[in-house]
Amino acid sequence: MDKVERSFAAATAAGFVVLVIGIVLLALM
Repeated sequence: MDKVERSFAAATAAGFVVLVIGIVLLALM
């Protein structure tokens, strides 16, 4: 796995986590 793929995977995972947290916060409000 080269550096570009790793950084892309990390960015995708971070974005997914942020999306899930945002949905949970909206659901709680």
